Amino acid sequence: MSGMPYLNNELKPVEATWSWVSTSQGIVKWTFKNPNPTQVSFVLYRGVAIGDVVENRYLFGDAFYPLYYYDFSTPFQVGQPSPLTANQIQPPLAMFKNPSGTIMAAFIFTLKPNGSWSMEEGGWVNGMQPAGVATYIVNYSETAKFSVNYNQQISCQQYNEQAGTNYPCPPDPFEVESALFMLPAEIHREVSSDVITQLGTSGSNSGGSSGGSQPSGGNCMHYFIEALESGSFRDVVNGILCMLDNGQSLSADLKARFDKVRRMY
Repeated sequence: MSGMPYLNNELKPVEATWSWVSTSQGIVKWTFKNPNPTQVSFVLYRGVAIGDVVENRYLFGDAFYPLYYYDFSTPFQVGQPSPLTANQIQPPLAMFKNPSGTIMAAFIFTLKPNGSWSMEEGGWVNGMQPAGVATYIVNYSETAKFSVNYNQQISCQQYNEQAGTNYPCPPDPFEVESALFMLPAEIHREVSSDVITQLGTSGSNSGGSSGGSQPSGGNCMHYFIEALESGSFRDVVNGILCMLDNGQSLSADLKARFDKVRRMY
């Protein structure tokens, strides 16, 4: 499956469950299981339950990603991801684009066919526990460079206040190279004031999109084949659009199915 495009709606959601490791220390263990016979990449979307109230749902990693990157040495994924292994205690970070175009940072999880993986997470204190848990399968688009303007009060100082630490805040803004994944639905950002801007495609795609402009005319088929080979579903869609704009035709049923897929990207 690695390097090949796929459709989110053909895959079952990844199963995500949690259990307590230590209630006194606020540590839980997450376990993820891939029910599909193919490799998948996904994000974890969860909130906090205090009593019967569920609030503050966001992508795992979105709140404190600047600290994870600068102070905890958590890398950003570059190129197409490989499945997580037992000796990894934490997934890499990555960039994610909403259908609206907004970009956010969070952890990217990748599981092998029918595989599973577990990790621990701290910070579940004062009666809090995970709730409103969901996973979303995402598609790799390309690797690019990004400029990150983040909220130091929320994404750095708040962590130090909660954890009783004194980690230095990363530069604001900072630049980073990262894989970009397309979200299948609009996801709430934890810090709405963050501004992440794509600066341009890097040379480290490792099989991803070349990031070139959309083709025209006689270049359509060449572009389409290259997109299939690279595994960039977005470019596959652009190649089909190019062919449709230049004389190719689809039946009404196929056109409707293609339009539905295109809106996902």
